[in-house]
Amino acid sequence: MWESVLRQRGFKMYEKEMTWKEAQSFCRKHHTDLATIRNKEKNSASSSFEGWIGLYKENKDDDWKWYRGDKIATFFNWYNGEPDYNDQNCDSKFLSEGQWRDWECDKRFKVICHDEILVLVKENKTWEEALEYCRALDGSSFQLATLLTVDDHNSAQELAQTATTDEVGCFSEMLFCG
Repeated sequence: MWESVLRQRGFKMYEKEMTWKEAQSFCRKHHTDLATIRNKEKNSASSSFEGWIGLYKENKDDDWKWYRGDKIATFFNWYNGEPDYNDQNCDSKFLSEGQWRDWECDKRFKVICHDEILVLVKENKTWEEALEYCRALDGSSFQLATLLTVDDHNSAQELAQTATTDEVGCFSEMLFCG
């Protein structure tokens, strides 16, 4: 099997300040999600951004989770003294130094969304097999691709020209379901 990354996942910061819930809706409206930072490398790649990320907890005694996929967080880069749990138990803010702080949900900050990734898989599969394959990539954060823009189509077409079998396209964002 052969896989190729068509577009790398990155982060996009939006200057408009919003609450965490508004930020979540905003990212979803733009076919992505609040940033998920699961390791030191992703944290370094996004350290120049400041704003809401997808880390939250529903109740004070719950584990911190990533909104994207509801996965319990295992990597943290808390600012000294954080989290302080002063009724700030459902959200986290990413600081430009690469450190995190917990805040109240209704505070207004800039927003950090994921930028998508598109992967080409050179292997014949049925639609159901392709969906299952995409969902198994990268801890189940991929779905079958839906190419919505001219740029999406052009990028996919460029990569597909190198393929020798049928392709499976996978996007990393949950809203790109086929």
